Amino acid sequence: MKSLLEKITRMKISDLVQYPGNAKRGNVKVIQESLDENDQFAPVIVQKSTKYIIAGNHTVQAAKAAGWTEIDACVVDVDDRRALKINLAANRTAELGSYDVDARAALLDALEGDYEGTGYTAAEIEKFTSVLEEPLPEPGDAETEELERAWGVIVTCVDEAEQVKILKRLTSEGLVVRALML
Repeated sequence: MKSLLEKITRMKISDLVQYPGNAKRGNVKVIQESLDENDQFAPVIVQKSTKYIIAGNHTVQAAKAAGWTEIDACVVDVDDRRALKINLAANRTAELGSYDVDARAALLDALEGDYEGTGYTAAEIEKFTSVLEEPLPEPGDAETEELERAWGVIVTCVDEAEQVKILKRLTSEGLVVRALML
């Protein structure tokens, strides 16, 4: 398939238009901290005909708040329907990802406490670390007696560490919880 991406170019922020009805609510403050620390490391995506920011709306807002007048952009020549699909995909595909918790912990550990511009706080990192340090239950350790009929909610976790974290949080709130492996 042919690439939609043309060359990356420097564009005036004042020429760009926020995508109409963009459903994603980004954390502009955290993005601005990243821009301040790391500069811009990925271009925003702009529709050629409308100058709509298809992907990177909050990056542009953060850059503007930081006093930038220009930003790197990749202009794509797509119709409005394709622009809408790209906007939705850019937001949704990021949400659907998950983490290898051990790999993330190792990457954060390599920063030796200098988390500025990453979007992570020391308190969040402490939570990641404390969950990983606790032993996980072995498969088959769960109680096997018949469960009485009850209303319930199933929460799908990306891994056992997340399951343990959620179980502890719900238990601390006074809820009766059971771990299931389906």
